[in-house]
Amino acid sequence: MLVSLACLAGCAGDGGGEFDYATRGLRESDQRETTADAGSQGVALFVNGGGVVWRGLNERMIERVGGAVLREVVLETLLEERCRASGITITDEDLARERRLLVETLRDDGLAFDRANEEALLATLMERRNLGERGFRARLRRTAMSRALSAGDVSLSGPAIERARDLRYGTRYEALLIVTATPAQGAEAARRVRSGEAFDDVARALSTDPSSITGGRIPPIHPADLSWPAAVRRAVESTQTGELTPLIGVEGGYALLRIERAITPTPSGLSEEEQREVAVRDARLEAERLLMARLANDLLAGADVEIRDAALARAWERGGGQ
Repeated sequence: MLVSLACLAGCAGDGGGEFDYATRGLRESDQRETTADAGSQGVALFVNGGGVVWRGLNERMIERVGGAVLREVVLETLLEERCRASGITITDEDLARERRLLVETLRDDGLAFDRANEEALLATLMERRNLGERGFRARLRRTAMSRALSAGDVSLSGPAIERARDLRYGTRYEALLIVTATPAQGAEAARRVRSGEAFDDVARALSTDPSSITGGRIPPIHPADLSWPAAVRRAVESTQTGELTPLIGVEGGYALLRIERAITPTPSGLSEEEQREVAVRDARLEAERLLMARLANDLLAGADVEIRDAALARAWERGGGQ
């Protein structure tokens, strides 16, 4: 499978594609020659009468976001090919469903909103993730294609459904986290917290986890959430509020948590049968998510990508080709 990506930046094209924003200036600018090489490269903007050409601007844009956008473009191409081969057509209804699922996910994550401010919330989400309208729609389409290609492989087990039910209706634990490289550093962190030093100060000083920036604050942990190591889930469930867990060996170091509070969900008002229907839906979505991620990795790993632009090639290599 060959995906050829040539002249996506720094040269004129026929339009279309994720990089159209970076080449449109070559077609639409008035090409005024206010710099020595503006006529050959195209003027992107003028600052106090002096032109800034696309070439240098493109290279900086590619350095910053090129690898991520390039991965999206490659994946979209591969998914389109697979959908055509499988006779799958993505409709506007499919995109609308993905949009609804995204809104439901945001609501499940604890963001309360109604129909009146739903659009404002999605706009905020798009801004935080640096997505414009085209990027957002492209994301919805990638997800819809991946889901359609993966749907036939979903298999739900009893334990998976029960785990989904626990995740939605069971108790979660709000906790603070410190991760250290060695047991000695973990013991030092525990000693400083027990001696009265603020946990967030110790986290900022010693923790190697990205949560150190926020003083160790992490999303609530559910004992059924398999994204956390089993040892962490057991410790969180068995530790009293306000207490520190034992030092826990995890990938990349040693974890120490303090349990802030237990969060008991508000009664759903649903019958047992209705709760199970919701759990089945949640379990299916989770199974689809895992299959979709596997599909993306497999497609990218098997793709023969030929990149003829040097800046794009460097961005692709920095991302490990994926």
